[in-house]
Amino acid sequence: MHNPVKYVEKAVTVAATGAWAVFERLNRIKPNPSPKPKWSDKPLLKSYEKSKPPLGWPRTTDSLCPRCVPEIRQQILDGELPHEILLNEKVGEIKAQIVERDGKILMVKDCPKHGHFEDVMSIDPEFSRHLEDVFPGRDILAHNDEKLHHHGSSTVKYGRGSVLTIDLTNRCNMMCDPCFMDANQVGFVHELTWDDIKTMLDNAITIKPRRQMSVQFSGGEPTLSPYFLDAVRYARKVGYNSVQAATNGIEFAKSPEFCKQAAEAGLRYAYLQFDGIGNAANAHRKVGNMFDVKVRAIQNLHADVGAYFQSGAQGPAARIRYQLLNQRSHGLDLSTGVRFKTVGFHPDEGEVEFLLAAGRRFGALEVVVNGVFGLETGGENGKDVEAKGFVGWRLTQAIRAGVDARLQAEVGDEEAALPPVGTPPTPAVRDYDLTVGPTASWMVTPTIQLQALVGLAQPKKTNLTTGVGVVYASIDF
Repeated sequence: MHNPVKYVEKAVTVAATGAWAVFERLNRIKPNPSPKPKWSDKPLLKSYEKSKPPLGWPRTTDSLCPRCVPEIRQQILDGELPHEILLNEKVGEIKAQIVERDGKILMVKDCPKHGHFEDVMSIDPEFSRHLEDVFPGRDILAHNDEKLHHHGSSTVKYGRGSVLTIDLTNRCNMMCDPCFMDANQVGFVHELTWDDIKTMLDNAITIKPRRQMSVQFSGGEPTLSPYFLDAVRYARKVGYNSVQAATNGIEFAKSPEFCKQAAEAGLRYAYLQFDGIGNAANAHRKVGNMFDVKVRAIQNLHADVGAYFQSGAQGPAARIRYQLLNQRSHGLDLSTGVRFKTVGFHPDEGEVEFLLAAGRRFGALEVVVNGVFGLETGGENGKDVEAKGFVGWRLTQAIRAGVDARLQAEVGDEEAALPPVGTPPTPAVRDYDLTVGPTASWMVTPTIQLQALVGLAQPKKTNLTTGVGVVYASIDF
């Protein structure tokens, strides 16, 4: 006997299905007008207005001969046939029967030239029947697309879709077998020019109903295209909600800096394929450590943990940073970390600092705010807080310039000893450090950075205002 809860679940399911059927019928008596969104010139379809293709089996459908199609494609490439034949004739098309046999769903077809073909569509007829049962019907008809969607019998007719896929190149840095794009195996290179990419993105974003809410760059390996970063940046500029890449991850695994550039350009998702867990499960990709490569790509793309060694005005410093949020996914860069810095090269005279940094980019403009709480080492156990701000302009991917300001105040110094009786009072002095001025930084390599600041300083425990020049060098690990 089944668990009694299962009978209750079944009863609730049947009741809900019946209630929905009644509600749907009542709703048709005097329905409200369908809404017409701004991305469409026609109203959306109600569920009962949607049409469906023939479903179930056995049934007849349209299919392609797997041998006629490559033959005709090659004839077009060789100049023996005009490409217009694809628009005006149903080349390679044949009828097929979808049938159930031996617990499988098969597509059975015969080509007058190449003979008989059978393909397995499903090994689970019940699940396939369920998929057809829940199919909601065709979406709104495409419109205002006559100049763009003109592909013969393959022309898109329904729906607004969700993802536009653009194959930037058929080049790849792998030789997978099988490869659904036959990358590196067709004997020629097909790579979109910058004008091609812009035209596709511009045309697709104008379609109504708008099909492409996001764009996926694919290939081949899209990161090998010389226009990959430019394409990501332009797609975001013209209005695509999301930009993603279908990638093997090799270029992302090789370079954290490339990951950073892709994120800054507007890449939101990296679509990685895993054939299983571990290198053995992915060995047929002909790269011995493919699983490790993709894990490294994920780590670099996340870019959450970093460490660096820095030498500047106060001596060496080492920092470990963990990124909590990033701008592309959350609208804000937010990271935390721990830093140890010394006075000169004396580790017994230093400070342990706990950092929280927030930043946001507005195009080439960058705004960064840091908050720091520090604990001195060396016996005095002083405590201080520090606020630091930067506003600047990214001139290139490697160089940025702006204004940097830092304010540091003591919050826990030991109280100074009282002066002897009769000693003249000491003039009041500041209990904070203030430094402000123009600054510039240069990423010499993806891991080495130089930064210089020239400005004004008001040192603590003095009443002085003086010029200051500071040079920092840092190395990322």
